[in-house]
Amino acid sequence: MKEQIFKCISDIKNILSKDFIFNNLCKDRVLFNKCYASCDLIEDTENAINYYKNSNFEGKSIGEKYILIYGLFEAFYIQYDAAKKLTDTIITLLDEEKLVSKKDFEKEFDNLNKIKEYRNDIAGHPAYREQKKYSVYLSQHTLSKEKVEYQKSHTQEFAKIDIIQGLNMQEKSILDILNKVFEKLKLQEEEHYKKYKNEKLHNLFNKDYMYPREKIFKDEMFQFSIDMLKELSDNIKQKLNERYVDYKELDYAYLINDIDDITDFLKNKLETFEINSRYKNFIKKNMIENLTNKFDDLMKIFSEIDKEYENYFNPQEKNEVTPQSVIIIDDISKEAV
Repeated sequence: MKEQIFKCISDIKNILSKDFIFNNLCKDRVLFNKCYASCDLIEDTENAINYYKNSNFEGKSIGEKYILIYGLFEAFYIQYDAAKKLTDTIITLLDEEKLVSKKDFEKEFDNLNKIKEYRNDIAGHPAYREQKKYSVYLSQHTLSKEKVEYQKSHTQEFAKIDIIQGLNMQEKSILDILNKVFEKLKLQEEEHYKKYKNEKLHNLFNKDYMYPREKIFKDEMFQFSIDMLKELSDNIKQKLNERYVDYKELDYAYLINDIDDITDFLKNKLETFEINSRYKNFIKKNMIENLTNKFDDLMKIFSEIDKEYENYFNPQEKNEVTPQSVIIIDDISKEAV
């Protein structure tokens, strides 16, 4: 069961790392920390539970037996709480899409609540449970790896806890919760790819890039071209924000930031430099080449992203970028020079 739980958490983290989910999660740092802390705690407590399963309980001293039982039920509770916080986070994250609700997890948490009640009795508040109005007397001579008995102060009857049954129920319920979390995130992922499958980022360059890229090297067309490229950059940022929440969080955001800095320099700062016109032209030419290289790199990245979205529902297709755009760019560069 441990391997299945760990595998499911790994799958959940893989989807959470997708830009369109991760950037949304990052908007709320508390939500972000709660989400990843919950995943880690489920793994940590599962390690503790697995240790109990493999322990040589009968060979332990009475003190060690108490440590193991108290520790096991505390691990149950921490794991329950982490699963609760994780589902709350996912519900908050996916609330707008109405893809998930608390009702989706009711059955699993009903099971976990039964185990939590045992924990509150024998390892949470045994001296006195305020809400229940009773104390708990744990029967020392019944301590075993498989079961334990205890008496509540308001009754003469002993309650029996089948530890192995509770342990199996705990792990199964946790795994079922994680599987549902993964399914809900996977559904959002599919909806995202379906929404943007036919919206090609590469198409942003078709109309507003090739012409100014060619003409920007000509003095009489420079200002016009710079204005067009600045507009293209703004349009790119808008489209990326629509798709990924915040373009600044993307791995290739540095290209867009560089583009903005270069266009600002060429539009507003170059002419204020009091240097020899020859050097000024040299700087201008190199800055333009740098600018177009940044756009070219961005266009290649967008081609790869478009392929990823095209092939999401057809994973057998190879994710290859056609070299056509690169060939066109090379021809333009030669002509411009």
